[in-house]
Amino acid sequence: MKLFSTNPFSKARSFILFSIYGIFALGPLQMYNIPIPADIRAVYKIGVPLVSLFFALFMRRNSRFKQYWQVFFGFFIGGTAFLLQWLIFQFLTYPNTMESIAFEKVIAVLLTIISIITLTMLSGNSLDSIYVKRGKLRSGLLVGVATFSFFAVSAFPVATSIFGAHNIGSKVFFEWAPWILVFVFANGLLEEFIYRALFLKKYEVVFGSKISNFLQAIIFCTIHLSVAYTPEPYLFVILTFVLGLAWGYIMQRTDSFLGSVLFHAGTDIPIIIIIFSAL
Repeated sequence: MKLFSTNPFSKARSFILFSIYGIFALGPLQMYNIPIPADIRAVYKIGVPLVSLFFALFMRRNSRFKQYWQVFFGFFIGGTAFLLQWLIFQFLTYPNTMESIAFEKVIAVLLTIISIITLTMLSGNSLDSIYVKRGKLRSGLLVGVATFSFFAVSAFPVATSIFGAHNIGSKVFFEWAPWILVFVFANGLLEEFIYRALFLKKYEVVFGSKISNFLQAIIFCTIHLSVAYTPEPYLFVILTFVLGLAWGYIMQRTDSFLGSVLFHAGTDIPIIIIIFSAL
């Protein structure tokens, strides 16, 4: 019996398979320090890229499954990026300050982008396959700058009135601005690359553009299940699912990562204000 097929029921089965495996490979256990024993975490961090690579190589060599190997190679790339972050941060100790939080995010995004670009090129794919291209530059900039500006202007009242941020005033907010900007652009790059740019075109081979966008949004929203900076975590997960759809759609339409990164960075501003205000 074939695991994958073109009929709707097999497509649904494939969708469920990729969703479950994607959440396992790139979900909450990767993004947040959910309390699990250190030895189990080590096995998980190392196991994800190894298991993903095994499936990718198996499917590449099997004519029946060959068109799906790129998806699992994507999971291998993402797992490798998270493994490198985990290994590096084992040796970094720093105080819990806004400067160190921003610095950690910059290191994480550098490791992620280097991993994704290097392994993508080694696999024989071009940078176009991960949306590293000019694309529709004017449209991307227009959408990105407009949405970033909107969320930047509304960030202070949203953080204080909706999310309950405290210990901040306009003067303090502007003092924080450089570190806020460093964090949100780094986080926008990290998450847009590892959850959308890396996978959208790989999913499209199997499901087409619309279902591919839906799939990445499901996997992406699950990383927010364990966040502690909102009193309504489940509503927040739904919100991140909707935003994930929007960012994926923009990336597909503009054929570039730029617009999605700018949009994403803007929405992170109220969140990092909450985090900084709790320090």
